[in-house]
Amino acid sequence: MRIAVLGFGQSFLTWNMTGCLPGAVIYADDRAPYRAWNRAIPVVEKADKITQKVVFMDHEEPEISADVVVWSAAPDPASVSRAIEAQHRANTPFFLVLNGYAREAGVPWPFPPSFDPVICIPWDERSVSCHKVGKPLTLRDTAFCARFQPLWEAIGLVDLGGYGQ
Repeated sequence: MRIAVLGFGQSFLTWNMTGCLPGAVIYADDRAPYRAWNRAIPVVEKADKITQKVVFMDHEEPEISADVVVWSAAPDPASVSRAIEAQHRANTPFFLVLNGYAREAGVPWPFPPSFDPVICIPWDERSVSCHKVGKPLTLRDTAFCARFQPLWEAIGLVDLGGYGQ
């Protein structure tokens, strides 16, 4: 399955999502931002070299099409609006993620009812150190990795298991 990750913080989200699924890789060119600090996640640069079941792409590529799109929105009205517009234009399965916001019981939802992300990933201060450690937070904290479980269920990747190995 080829999963395009687009929108707010797409490279960082791609890196963390790949860290949740054993055997998954990132498809990116040599200009990808995490190339400087990634020491744990395999990256494939050529489409014809992909042999893995799950491939995350942090940008759109003409030579490889996505089976699924994960769109990350920041917790601000403009980003949420762009996410909703992208969802309406999508012609592949499309899943929304709210990045940097904790959805809490009893707290009013400040976004339009049409914006219904599959998961909300709260900001975690430990993410700041990921580039120094060389691996995403999902590889260092199984509880953080578990936050992605509803997304895997929605996409249909539950059978791959091994979250936060």
